[in-house]
Amino acid sequence: MNLINRMTQKTTSYVDIKCTWLRDILREVCMDIPSVSLASSKPSIERRNLFHVRGDLKLRFESTTDDPENAAVGRH
Repeated sequence: MNLINRMTQKTTSYVDIKCTWLRDILREVCMDIPSVSLASSKPSIERRNLFHVRGDLKLRFESTTDDPENAAVGRH
């Protein structure tokens, strides 16, 4: 999803988070980023914020267990 600021004409890209386990991980990883709020019913995050937490996300991915809910993790 892209939003355009009417004043500056700057485009901001957002990523919709549909997967519950990814949403939960992002909540933990982005806890200290004040501009990120994943508490809504349709959570989304700015694409640039994902770039800044990619190292933490990679560590979480590598430590993912064989939880049935996370079965699709390896395929993505």
